Amino acid sequence: MLTPEDAKKELEQHRDPEASKSLTERLHALPPELAAIGLAFLEESSPDRDRSQAAEQKRVAAKRALSGLDDRDRQELFFALFPPIADHVEASWRLQVRLPYQTGYLRKAFRAPKDPEYTTNVRIDWVDKLLRTVLPYRYDAKFLAVWAAYLDGGRNIRLDCCSLEF
Repeated sequence: MLTPEDAKKELEQHRDPEASKSLTERLHALPPELAAIGLAFLEESSPDRDRSQAAEQKRVAAKRALSGLDDRDRQELFFALFPPIADHVEASWRLQVRLPYQTGYLRKAFRAPKDPEYTTNVRIDWVDKLLRTVLPYRYDAKFLAVWAAYLDGGRNIRLDCCSLEF
């Protein structure tokens, strides 16, 4: 088993210093509506983002627009955000509508498979966390399967993708 220090050294070899720049370029190549959604997710992960209430509300509204996209547009956005695993992210996005989820103070499991709106916040938060977790790295599905336990400071990310193939 790797020590946290050894894992950190190994992960440093997979860092991509140009990741944010590459992602920004991919997002600007999208249609404006999709670019705005993707840039809202990217801004959220930036430590020097505008934290004013107006800026936060604008980011939340843009990110919530993800749930209103049709399949083709959402897949195009996921391809820009997560090129090596876009198909898996799309599969997970769809799967999470049917899964029980826990939010709020009581955190009781809840399912509403016929009404995806109930899971919107949970799914958007998942995309947000996944992007913040994988953005600094050169990654693919195999990398995530091997290193997920060590990413994001040791806090596990949910990899609900049920069809990882190597």
